[in-house]
Amino acid sequence: MREIIQDGERVSNFLSELSAEIGEAAASNVLQTSVNILERIPEVNSSEKILGLLYGLIQSGKTNIINMTVALAADNGYKLFVVLTDRNNSLQDQTFDRSDSALSGMLVRKMDEISEEDPEYLKTVLETDGIVLICKKDTADLEKLITFLSNQDLTDISALIADDEADAIGLNTNQRIEGEDPSAINQQLLDLRDMVSTQLYLQVTATPQAIILQNKEDTGFYPEFIEIVDAGRGYTGIHTFFQENAKEHIRNVEKEEIKELARMESDDEDITSIPDGLMSALSNFVIGASVRLLENTEPRREQKFTFLCHISPYQLIHTRIKKLTKKFVADLYKALKRPEESEKRDFIMHYLLAAYADLEDTHPKIPVFPDVLKVLSDNINSHDVIVLNAAPESQSNIKLNKKYNFIIGGNKLGRGLTIPRLLVTYYGRVVARPQVDTLMQHARMCGYRSKDLTVTRVFIPEDIADLFEEICEHDAVQRDIIKNHNIESTLYLNRDNLSPSRPNVIPNSVGAYKPGQLRFPKVPEFHSGVIEEVTSYVNEKVLDITEPFEPVEIEVDTVIDIFNKIPLLVTGGWRTKVIVEYLSWYKANRSNSINMLYNIDTNIGLSKSRGSKEIGSVLSPSMQRIVSEVDSKKPLAIFVRNRGVKEGWDGVDFWIPLFRFPEDENNILFNLNNI
Repeated sequence: MREIIQDGERVSNFLSELSAEIGEAAASNVLQTSVNILERIPEVNSSEKILGLLYGLIQSGKTNIINMTVALAADNGYKLFVVLTDRNNSLQDQTFDRSDSALSGMLVRKMDEISEEDPEYLKTVLETDGIVLICKKDTADLEKLITFLSNQDLTDISALIADDEADAIGLNTNQRIEGEDPSAINQQLLDLRDMVSTQLYLQVTATPQAIILQNKEDTGFYPEFIEIVDAGRGYTGIHTFFQENAKEHIRNVEKEEIKELARMESDDEDITSIPDGLMSALSNFVIGASVRLLENTEPRREQKFTFLCHISPYQLIHTRIKKLTKKFVADLYKALKRPEESEKRDFIMHYLLAAYADLEDTHPKIPVFPDVLKVLSDNINSHDVIVLNAAPESQSNIKLNKKYNFIIGGNKLGRGLTIPRLLVTYYGRVVARPQVDTLMQHARMCGYRSKDLTVTRVFIPEDIADLFEEICEHDAVQRDIIKNHNIESTLYLNRDNLSPSRPNVIPNSVGAYKPGQLRFPKVPEFHSGVIEEVTSYVNEKVLDITEPFEPVEIEVDTVIDIFNKIPLLVTGGWRTKVIVEYLSWYKANRSNSINMLYNIDTNIGLSKSRGSKEIGSVLSPSMQRIVSEVDSKKPLAIFVRNRGVKEGWDGVDFWIPLFRFPEDENNILFNLNNI
């Protein structure tokens, strides 16, 4: 293992800054993750290219890891650093600000700024301290980047390219169209990768579903290694809200309410027209934020709290909710300041009292209600209602200056943006075919928010909350199979309810094993002089366990051993590696045994209807009946010994393996070309 300088100037500076921000332990974890990545990075000037994946968590500090990895690589001889961001201007600005602050002594520039610099100065900086380029993944910015690099001498320059939100933009959206050229941005990223001979291209995302299913090829985007980010101390993830503590934090919103908000007229601004769930969410926010202000446990500059409304991508709906929110604040202010003149005071107080009672359940030492109300009355003028969408008048980024901040938006809220001190989320994006990556990226309530957890709520329709719970299970399993079972090219997912990602970035070669599905290879090895030893081996393993047609429990390791021993000539939809990996995971997480049965002395031939190129039906009607009676909730391995005497065989016995996946388990998705 190479020696990595971990106490260089850039790392030391950033580590000190980061420790002050998130604590020494968390900062050390960031450094260790970056060291793990750098252990895979090509040696300086080695003309080697490596593609890796940083599998993070939603709002878990992936940008800190990117910056620490840049600092570490710079201290170890790398000179060129490109950080690719979403097309979202807000996200680019956020990334630039963080990198510029973290990487002292290095030149950090956005692509629209680089042309303003003196060329000779840039050349000198590139050869000495190094350059960090923040580039949006749009065709214009990428073209500027490629043009800039083409004018540099990169012969002895080693590069780190960090592709943030790598699954969102950059994968080939034309790959399902036979003969079609790569999509524009994908081609630009390929061109970028070709420009530097020594490089680490690091994909960064918390939702790698599409990346894991990419083709393994030189021009592909399938990673050669995966580094998993574990949750640090104080991190609250989707499991916190939707599994472990759902009763404390999740509040149901009727789906009809979301539709009602979409139908409301823009001039319907009476506070009593605000639907019950939204009114409850707004009230929970102002009470929760007032509680935190009253407790006064942090510096004044951090006393800026956020409410998030994300129910639609449509700007008209954002405008309606903004008007309703402003009406809520106006009527709230009047009810607090001039109660005798407020016609809506009783209506408002009902919701404020209900919100306080709700927070009492999770905040054991909540201040008394009159004190909370006074803080709200004294501070509510410090508020802002911010719309984040693609409209020209929309704010370009999140810069909170008020104590009570109401953020309303759509797709701009979907990826990467960190929303500080988010106390209440009102969520209701409804789609016909939900996608894992999109839903996970909408979980802006995640992050290092443990200090505010007692006053944090998520208002959401029940069926969408159920989807988030399902995604929790998928993400936990996915991390487990990669980290503990070295299964890096397979997704375990309930695909009946969820798609892994948008269809146009999923290769045509992706297949799936579904719950309850029975699989067998098209043609096992059957040749005389090749298969006899294997047949004898399987005989010894199987025949003494039980009689033919008698289901029995068998150790998982025995089945894995047999499956690995049986050679195959034509696999068809059977992938021994995927099935064996699944069995290893099943053993670790479910049970050490599965069901097994076998049959001998069958006389199966090649199927004439399939051109005599593969086996037809393997199980006889009587065997099918027995299989149907075996517990379907547990995996079933079946071994059928064929006599090999029919036309096309070689006159010797050989075993055919079959496997039935259990019902009520995950679908298993994988790229057939990668296995």
